[in-house]
Amino acid sequence: MKKVIYLFILALLTLSGCEDFYQKGDEIIQDANAVAAGARAILDSPAGQLIPPDLKIYGLLGIALINAGVVGWEEFRNRTMKKTTKAIVKGIENTANPDIATSDVKTNIANEMRRQGGDKFYAKANKIVDKLKIS
Repeated sequence: MKKVIYLFILALLTLSGCEDFYQKGDEIIQDANAVAAGARAILDSPAGQLIPPDLKIYGLLGIALINAGVVGWEEFRNRTMKKTTKAIVKGIENTANPDIATSDVKTNIANEMRRQGGDKFYAKANKIVDKLKIS
């Protein structure tokens, strides 16, 4: 099940033309959570007893799928954030290491990000760092 969710997220990443995919994904997840909560409230309400059992099962299945998607997205985001944070910490630690020639923190962080995931990860992680600087 986890792999299906990751493939779905990968497909969204590939098909997405927007610059800030993560922000868009977070907005979609927030909306999905609201829909799932509303559907759950309807199914649990007294009016939900009037819903035929077959439709109620489909509703519960839909809520479960939405929740699985939310968990998958959050795990994906947490892994990216964890790698970014590790790169920042190691980059700062590298400034105290006498074996490393440069004492520039930004360069050390960039090098660590590239070492962890290449240029593609560096591009993602750098955007996260830029957003952290703004907030």
